[in-house]
Amino acid sequence: MDDTERAALGITIRDTTKSPINAPEVPPEVEAEPFGPQEVRVHFWSPDSSAPGRRGKAPGARACRLIGAVVDVGQPAPPATEMTFVADDTSTPNNPTFDPEDIGKTFWVRGAWVSPRGELGPFSEPSSVTIPG
Repeated sequence: MDDTERAALGITIRDTTKSPINAPEVPPEVEAEPFGPQEVRVHFWSPDSSAPGRRGKAPGARACRLIGAVVDVGQPAPPATEMTFVADDTSTPNNPTFDPEDIGKTFWVRGAWVSPRGELGPFSEPSSVTIPG
């Protein structure tokens, strides 16, 4: 059966060419806080959310990509290119855990929206927290 026959029968003819779905252009807001021994809680949300206080994905985003770095106290946030993958999270919060030797160090984290097709938006400003013991 070809598309002409499908159209004659009233069957919807689907477009088979995938079109890009871009990630939101405004980076998420990211906040890190101590949560438990060797664990922090990372919240992310859309800064232009119509529901103040609501924490979650921006419209059109599949997930939030979190990247992070553990550095000595007093060290600035490394550039995004030097941070490592933490998670692609679909709901907030994310709770990364750390090794005992990281207690007292600073954890820097950034987030970026990921589109349904995997395109990555811009990364947020970094947020930091001291890793609790």
